Amino acid sequence: MITYLLTVSFVGLLCVAGLSADCNIACPAVYRPVCANCGGEMKTFSNSCSMQTHNECNNARCKLQHNGQCNTNCNMACTRDFNPICAWNGRNLKTFSNKCGKDAFNRCYNDRYATIPNLSLIHI
Repeated sequence: MITYLLTVSFVGLLCVAGLSADCNIACPAVYRPVCANCGGEMKTFSNSCSMQTHNECNNARCKLQHNGQCNTNCNMACTRDFNPICAWNGRNLKTFSNKCGKDAFNRCYNDRYATIPNLSLIHI
């Protein structure tokens, strides 16, 4: 009876803390760093399994941004000039408020968006 109460109490504490009761997830000891966006904060994990474990065990929502370490020298200070540009990274189209915004995004997220010249943006 005491063992049952201790187990129920322990599981209850895990639920209150937002932790998974099954956080004994084994990840390989292989260093293949990935960069993830964790609610606006960029965080480097040792591998994708470590990121997934972090999400499950901490009720987090880190999303993979790219393979490799996060750029720790990420300065996104740009003017607020609105001169929209359309850019393509080989997978997605994205609109940036200006060239500085595109360049800062590429630097911070280790991406390669390139401006598409002479493309008029359609306003709906």
